[in-house]
This record gives sequence, C-alpha cells and structure tokens, in this order.
Amino acid sequence: MQPSIENLEPSQRRQLRRERLKRKRIKRKRLQKKLIFFAVSVLTLFFFRSVMIHSGFIGKESGTSHVFEDLWDLNDDLLGTVMLDAGHGGNDCGTDAGAILEKELNLQITLKIQKKLEKKGVRVFMTRNDDTYLSRDARVAMAKKENPDLFISIHQNSFTDSSVRGMGIWYNEKKTIGGEESYILAKKIEEKIAADTQIISRGIVADTDLQVLRQTEVAAVLIEIGYVTNPEDWKLIVSDEYQERAAERITEAAVAYLMQQNGDELV
Repeated sequence: MQPSIENLEPSQRRQLRRERLKRKRIKRKRLQKKLIFFAVSVLTLFFFRSVMIHSGFIGKESGTSHVFEDLWDLNDDLLGTVMLDAGHGGNDCGTDAGAILEKELNLQITLKIQKKLEKKGVRVFMTRNDDTYLSRDARVAMAKKENPDLFISIHQNSFTDSSVRGMGIWYNEKKTIGGEESYILAKKIEEKIAADTQIISRGIVADTDLQVLRQTEVAAVLIEIGYVTNPEDWKLIVSDEYQERAAERITEAAVAYLMQQNGDELV
C-alpha cells in the first residue's frame, strides 16, 4: 500500500507529481498518435476510393451512381455534366428493327455511354434508364431543368434503300442558345467516328426541325448509330462489341468537348 501524499516529505511530493505528469504526457502523446493515425487512414481511404471511382474500378451498369451523387456534393473538380437521351421507349418502339426493337438498342448503347462517362469523372443525367415512355416535351423539360453542359440523344435509322448505312450526327446550329456549341460537339463526335476504321461515318447533318435539338438550350446532338434496314449495319448495332466501340467514340468526343470548354489540354 502506497503512503498518502499528505504523509510524504515536500521533495517526495514533488517527485510524485512529476511522475504523474510524466505519465499523463505519455498517455496524451499516445492518444494524439492514435488520432493522427485515424485521420490519415480516413483520408487515405477516401483518396483511394476516389481514384478507384475515376479509374472505373467502382461503377454501376445502369442508373445514376449513388457513389457519384456523394462525390458531386463534395468535389468541384468533376469534368462536367451530360444528359443522355435513349430515344423512344414504352409504347413508342421506334423504327422497325425486327426482333430487337429500336428503343431497346438505344437504351443498351446509352447505358454503355453512361458507364464510360462516369468513369471519366462526368456527371450523367438520364432521360430514361428503363423501358419508359417519354414525350419529346418531357425530354426537353428535363434538359432545361438539369441544365447539363451537353445533351446527346441516341437513335437508330432506317431507309427504303437497304444499301444505305453508317452513323450520322444531327445538330441545330441556328438555335439561339447552344447553336454554335452544338456544331462544335457534332464535329468532335464526327472526327472520332471517322478516325475509327470499323465505323462508317455519314458525317454531320444540320437540322432545324428535331425538337430535342431545337428546344434544348445547350450543346445538343442526335446520333443515328446505324441503319436497321441495312444487313451489315444491323449485325453491328445488335452486337455488344460494336455498341461498346460506338459508345467509346462518343464518350471520347464528349470528354474532348468538355475539356475544351474548361480550357484544359486535350488528351
């Protein structure tokens, strides 16, 4: 049993106090080290989590990523925002595409583009991510509400002459807001497509009638991936490999456009 501090000599009391203070300092330093280690660990985990997301190791096949929703609130360094529009849907099946409907092909390709854009650090809005009917008015209203940096609508084409094939890009340069930017975006997409030896490009087409191009007040294009009436195009557009290729070229063009708008060096 240790003697009471009151029974100790003054020198012994001072020594005892020094020892107690020393032990407290040691405990305090240990606690500080634990807190620093914990803080560094949390920051390290968040850093690697962000790297994995932007590198594509974390992502979702369809729908808006909830992980990205968290980052959008915390990270101001995202490349930009894109609204993807899968043409048709619901009771609107689109052009006659045989066993596989146009609305299904449009959604398949659009979801691939979404995934690739999110891997590049782009926030993506979807007009639809399932078999839902949306009027053209509704699509335009969504674009005006979210006000993305650009709007891309995905479709398939058809023609009475079955020899006609290839991918085309429609834009509206004459609209008051976003007209010039629409042409720039269309050119970038056409350049990426034309550089791909496995994709036939039909170039870009100026159009003032298409509602989703005329009334969206941002850079907007409508892309016809291929002709369902052409046997060669049909084999391509229903294949997962070709859909991935087309989605990759469109993604590259959208990223190049956003980087240029941000004043960043194109890569």
